[in-house]
Amino acid sequence: MRKEWYVSPQLSLPSYFSDVEHETRVQEANWQQYKKQRAADAALYDKMKEAEAQQATGDAALYSLQQAAEGDLYKIRNKLKQSKEWQKHKGFT
Repeated sequence: MRKEWYVSPQLSLPSYFSDVEHETRVQEANWQQYKKQRAADAALYDKMKEAEAQQATGDAALYSLQQAAEGDLYKIRNKLKQSKEWQKHKGFT
């Protein structure tokens, strides 16, 4: 059995093709918008990863500086302690 295409009598053929063309243009515009959004999402993802890497680098640098400062403070305190003990031992205090 052969199937015939049915076009509603209320819908003229030029109107039908006009609707199809409109729908095609809408779908094309949606596709273009989707591609732009995907590109923007990819750029944002890259920026976020870059920011996370910079954050990690900054955290590592801060930790290194803190460790160095604590080491220097420990050395100074020990020298001061030794100096006071030496002064007490020699009777200067």
